Amino acid sequence: MKSSNQLLLLGMLSALSPAAAAGGAVPAGVDISKWKCESCKFEKGTSGSVDVGAGSVSEKSAEFGQYNGLYEKGGYFIGDAEVRSRGEDGAYWNLNASNLGLDTRSVDAEGGKQGSYKLRLKYDETPHRIWDGAQTPFSGAGGASLTLPAGFAAGTTGAMPLAGAMQSVDLYTQRNQLGVGASWVRSKEWEYGINVRHETREGNILRSGGAFFVNTAQLVDPVDYVTDQVDASASYSGEKFQLKLAYYGSKFSNGNHSLTWQDPYLPVNGETAGQIALAPDNQFHQIQASGGYQFGDKTRGSADIAFGRMTQNDNFLASTQNATLAVPGLPGSSLNARAATLDANLKLSSAVTDKLRLNAAYVYSDRDNQTSQAAYPSVATDMFVGTARTNLPYSFTQDKLKLSADYRASARLRGSVGADFDSHKRTYQDVDKTNEDTLWGKLSSRVTDKVDLTLKLAGSERRFSGSYQVVPEITPPENPLLRRFNMANRSRETAGLRADFAVM
Repeated sequence: MKSSNQLLLLGMLSALSPAAAAGGAVPAGVDISKWKCESCKFEKGTSGSVDVGAGSVSEKSAEFGQYNGLYEKGGYFIGDAEVRSRGEDGAYWNLNASNLGLDTRSVDAEGGKQGSYKLRLKYDETPHRIWDGAQTPFSGAGGASLTLPAGFAAGTTGAMPLAGAMQSVDLYTQRNQLGVGASWVRSKEWEYGINVRHETREGNILRSGGAFFVNTAQLVDPVDYVTDQVDASASYSGEKFQLKLAYYGSKFSNGNHSLTWQDPYLPVNGETAGQIALAPDNQFHQIQASGGYQFGDKTRGSADIAFGRMTQNDNFLASTQNATLAVPGLPGSSLNARAATLDANLKLSSAVTDKLRLNAAYVYSDRDNQTSQAAYPSVATDMFVGTARTNLPYSFTQDKLKLSADYRASARLRGSVGADFDSHKRTYQDVDKTNEDTLWGKLSSRVTDKVDLTLKLAGSERRFSGSYQVVPEITPPENPLLRRFNMANRSRETAGLRADFAVM
């Protein structure tokens, strides 16, 4: 046995010798026709498994079945399946299905040819059961208009005919998502991909309340959302340079743009109904480029930049449902809201020596709200006309610079020091600009093979430029003595000690 192992070892060393590696030559007299790797079995053909079962839930409970689909009393079918196929030419496909008898069912399919292309299909459902036994006096729950039966309105809840008016309503959401995608390789360096997702979400959720002066009523909001997303990319991977260009788009649509409800209380100053806007239709588009370059064996740089644009242009609702109020006209039919985003990230890392590494990172984030300003009539809970209000298109710019050095003194001792610089610029805020500088240090030690200790110390100082101001556009004006926690001047020192123990 010993001599045979030595012969095998000599044969392997010969195959890995410079001569064999250069020309693929095998020493004379060695027959390799029957050599096999027993641990490198190539799967081919079709195989799979199917699981079938049944379950039962003793009582209806939204809390028990909040996300798992087991919320109704009674029996359930449980089914899972998995099928795989492999061909000798690299072609393959997989099919997985789970929870087929529940509202959490999902199907995932993938196929293609290894090293060439890949196709994907995925469908899944996600329930969210919110509440059992909810009741409301409003008819039309789940729609855009809530009405009340005869006997309303009343001065108090005690005078309302609630006993005979309450109706059951399900509070839940059900999300269904279908996604398809493909990726393919054109050459050794280039790869392309595209993914498309269609998602629907429906149900009823609870709104905190519809207020009329000091009276309020809890309402049921209808959920009828559709979201379509697409992202496409092209990637290049070279020996030293990598690049990826990508596009992402999202479109959101709401089947209900407003919710109207009758006031269950006696009218005040002519109001009998209210209306509130629901989530508006909107779109987001982004173009992104990211890349990396290996300057040498010890230095690498990377960069990411993304340009985005958000838009929303739903029609305005009427200022009030109260026909007795003389309300000035709106400045337009819709907001035509739009905002542009720019995000950039630069990183550079270099191993100066085997023990010392230097790191630098710069992050830039800008949100430019380009929505036009206008004066809008103000109505307080459909009862009173107030002072016109002007919308404030908030924008901000943030710059971050991080510098750090890591030093490995030994196999058991490492240290790091760094400095962070953070600058914020804002519009329509109490402070136009804040700067925060942080110095920190960290020491990590492996005390024993089972105990690690880490000590970190940091000190930071934040200061705003100019003076803390009251925003003149905000009505009524804010208290000039108050300070927002994220804008106020601040000095902070922190210390932390962490210990990690390996029990076994």
